[in-house]
Amino acid sequence: RCRKADETQRAALAAAEARSRDVVREAQEKLAAVEECVRDSRAERDSAVNAAQEERDAAVAAAQEERDESVEEARRERDAAVAQARAELENLSDEAAEHHDRGAKALLRCAELDVALRESDAQRRQLHDALQTLRGGVRVCARLKPGAGAIRAEGLDAVVVPSAARTKVDGGAAPSAKPRCVRLDRVFGPESAQGEVYAEVDALVRSALDGYDVCVLAYGATGSGKTHTMLGEDGIV
Repeated sequence: RCRKADETQRAALAAAEARSRDVVREAQEKLAAVEECVRDSRAERDSAVNAAQEERDAAVAAAQEERDESVEEARRERDAAVAQARAELENLSDEAAEHHDRGAKALLRCAELDVALRESDAQRRQLHDALQTLRGGVRVCARLKPGAGAIRAEGLDAVVVPSAARTKVDGGAAPSAKPRCVRLDRVFGPESAQGEVYAEVDALVRSALDGYDVCVLAYGATGSGKTHTMLGEDGIV
């Protein structure tokens, strides 16, 4: 009986050990499967992390390269603009220097011309004054009015004036006198225009502008044409 119980116990112990080994083996298999799953997950994670890092590095490298290209392009544009600005500045400097030289030469030429003008004007005044002195300090001109009776002497600056009719005190006729011929500096005939009269006194106007005292006097009887000579149809002589 004891032997049988001992065998039974041993059989139960062996069965328990067999079950325990099965449980352990099953647990080891599950553990191995879990470890395999963990390794696969870790490998997948590492692969995903590596891919993400590679993608990030590629994006960073592309962005940096694009930035470097943009910076280089901007630098080239800046250098080109600076070079162009320097060239334009040099051209403007050259043009400014040229204009300055031209201005200086023009000012010098203006000064020379001003001096020459002053000298020529002084010489003109002297010659003009000498000419007026030679022509006479006092000049007498006559302008014949149509129908006045006086005539211009042929080929001379002279006027032939008919003698006025005379009457004796007792009412008798006086003997007629001969016409008189009067020599003058200039005689304007009835056909003379205002321009001819002005041309005669133009030199005197110039003398007045040069600072000399000048007087132009229209003298004659009433209705002889003084106002017409001084004013005329085109204004003051």
